[in-house]
Amino acid sequence: MLTIRDKIRLRAKDTEFNSPDKLIRFAISSKILKNPFTDCDRENKCIFIHIPKSAGKSVRRALFATESYHIPAVRYQAADPVCFEAYFKFSFVRNPWHRCLSAYEYLKKRCSSDMSFPDHRWAASNLTNVNSFSDFLVSLENPNIRKSIKRYIHFRDQIDWISSPGKKRKILVDFVGRYEEISKDYTEICRTLGLTVHPPLPPGNSKSHDQDYRRIYTSQMVDLVQDIYRTDIETFGYEFE
Repeated sequence: MLTIRDKIRLRAKDTEFNSPDKLIRFAISSKILKNPFTDCDRENKCIFIHIPKSAGKSVRRALFATESYHIPAVRYQAADPVCFEAYFKFSFVRNPWHRCLSAYEYLKKRCSSDMSFPDHRWAASNLTNVNSFSDFLVSLENPNIRKSIKRYIHFRDQIDWISSPGKKRKILVDFVGRYEEISKDYTEICRTLGLTVHPPLPPGNSKSHDQDYRRIYTSQMVDLVQDIYRTDIETFGYEFE
């Protein structure tokens, strides 16, 4: 189950998405948040925003042979606005119906796994008593449950990761690739980075339902995700079919 430290970390992470630069810089200087820039980022003069469940681990490993972390664009911008403006910034998004199912299955499998991992503790606290993906979506009709679940990184709106906060959001990255067109968009990113030889993309964490995820959905479930992720669907132009 979630520890007190987990709850503090989750609150800090959630607050970060809507905080002014000054507050984020204070959190970084106070070690509440990690400085997002790595030597790899500065060497390649680029920033990759890894949105959870959107093939980010595969992209990061292929391009930089390093581990990937889920850090929003606003933290990079606050930490070093000069480099943030100068560097090439990119990310990948995914069909919200597919991504929501993938996130649920990933976490549901971890409800009874090693509790030394934060994802596993969160899953045990929030998904143990959920019997199915359908039941999970129906539970999100409750505004309080929806708000709580969507604060977690795997279920958060994708636009949150790559945009400025507030009602009038601005996309902060230079290129938004699509999970569904990853080969083409990955090639474009390699070209932009000046890579004449494209490192091959390794397989992701899971390929479950990559071809047939639509078969999992009923019309009610389709409508629920339409409502839950309306902003992402409208922003990135996704449709269920």
